[in-house]
Amino acid sequence: MQATIDYDALFKEFISEFFQDFVAFANPALHKAIDWSRGYEFLEQEMINALKGKFRQKGSRRETDKLVKVFLKSGDMHFIFIHLEIQHKPNPDFPSRMMIYRAFIQLKYGKDDISAYAVFTGNPPPKSHLRYYKETFGTSLEYRFISLVAANIGEARLRKANQNVFAMAILAAKYVHQSKGNPTLRLKLKSKLLRCMKRGKIPLEKFVQLLIFVRDLVDLPMPLEEEYLKFQHALFFSNEDAMTVTEGTKQMAIGFYERAFGIQPQVVIDQLQSEMKELVKKNAKTEKQIAKVEQEKARIEQEKARIELERAVAEQERVRAEQEKVRAEQEKVRAEQERSIQLANTIQNLHQKAKMDAAQIAVIVEMNEEEVAAILAGIVDDEAKE
Repeated sequence: MQATIDYDALFKEFISEFFQDFVAFANPALHKAIDWSRGYEFLEQEMINALKGKFRQKGSRRETDKLVKVFLKSGDMHFIFIHLEIQHKPNPDFPSRMMIYRAFIQLKYGKDDISAYAVFTGNPPPKSHLRYYKETFGTSLEYRFISLVAANIGEARLRKANQNVFAMAILAAKYVHQSKGNPTLRLKLKSKLLRCMKRGKIPLEKFVQLLIFVRDLVDLPMPLEEEYLKFQHALFFSNEDAMTVTEGTKQMAIGFYERAFGIQPQVVIDQLQSEMKELVKKNAKTEKQIAKVEQEKARIEQEKARIELERAVAEQERVRAEQEKVRAEQEKVRAEQERSIQLANTIQNLHQKAKMDAAQIAVIVEMNEEEVAAILAGIVDDEAKE
């Protein structure tokens, strides 16, 4: 298994990336009421800076809170506060903290239109931690917030919402909790989750990011992770034996490449093709220049006695053309070497970072599988020599 997994960073980044999916799952009525065309703004850093030293907390405080400003279709401003409790340990001060944060938001921004959410991805908290209540000498104060406890949300509900990436993230957390200390069960649940995700018809870009999130969150020992990767390969490349790759599978592979390297394979291909066209143009120009020089030489031979001065000028032109030819040949060789190196690097990155085999890579770079395998073997030999 991985030595350490930063669950806090994983979930915080995930909610930031898929904030609309979070709201759609956590509060469908609010999602419908928000004017998404006006965008939204994350303000948690302002809250973190303002709270430093103001409220004493026991132990170290992880900055896993999100504060987001949105606008409703009515035109009103609304604040959404999200607290992530990743590896939950019972803390009787938690409800009080939630109430204090709400009070701070109201005081700082002068708005009481605030909805709050507590997301528990680990052990479920006691019910007493899901609301704040204080009574003293006949005066009472109660504060309720929406709690999303992954372990307590029904699996059927989450699987039914498989078009929502946040629902799938919560299902992943639920499976992690269920399989704690049982790697074999975790492999089974991770494979089950992947099938559910595939049926959800999630847009490609979202799906690729969700797949990477699940890979990191639902960690497995290396032998079981390799077994999971084989299952993933079989699930998405089921037609490989017949060398028939569906358009959807091809687009998913392209999405993996773009997510890993920040550029679409087609862009790389277009760049290489453009460079090749330039080389062809240069070669054609050089050939024309050589032909012109040869014609000039023949003419000079016929009129050698009469125009000695022109012969000297033509000789200079011939030498220049030869130099250009040599430079063009050198440029052609250099460009071919760069293309080969870039292709080898692309194949190496797809193999090492995107975990693709020679058959998958061959589909993307439009080469024979044997050629790709030979390049990969050469890379391994070079690394072994080093």
